[in-house]
Amino acid sequence: MITAKTWQNCFPTILRNPNPEQFRDDSQSTMNVLEKLRKKRRVIFETIRGLPNAYTLLTSLLLGFHYEGSVPIMIIIACLTSLSIIAFSLIIAAITKSASEVLVVGNFPMFLFMFFSGAAFPLKSAALFTIAGYPINIQGLMTPTHAISALNKTLIMNMDVSSILPEIISIIVLTIFYFLIGGILFKQRHLKLT
Repeated sequence: MITAKTWQNCFPTILRNPNPEQFRDDSQSTMNVLEKLRKKRRVIFETIRGLPNAYTLLTSLLLGFHYEGSVPIMIIIACLTSLSIIAFSLIIAAITKSASEVLVVGNFPMFLFMFFSGAAFPLKSAALFTIAGYPINIQGLMTPTHAISALNKTLIMNMDVSSILPEIISIIVLTIFYFLIGGILFKQRHLKLT
């Protein structure tokens, strides 16, 4: 069984010795992990638990952050964004051949998500077009942008759920889009019958 302890034991090894040659032929081990997960038939909730979100909230409260909005809304936004990142990671997994390539290639788009979505510092750009009065810009193609906007509106500005509906809809639409693209690419690259 793959547990958090397993991942904790793997990451120090990867960080101490980031030699890609040690992971050269890991396609068989990746398939073994996928097969084990398929046999377990885990529920999604068991696989992507929200413990990191709870730890983040607890840490921020201990450091003095005072929020105005609703914690359940924050959890919903965080879960939707997590699903979106998982969907985007499927695209990364589809274009790479092994887990070591995912470590190298996956850093660049996640860097873009982190810094250019408004999470690190606020970015404003001109709207390319609008849909129902909601402006769409280049950063709007990244779901964390909408999540940051929704979290700001609910936790800082104390707005209600109706004010974040455009962000929620954007996150859901982009997540579905990411899953479709990732699923098609993954099927074409990795699930071909030989």
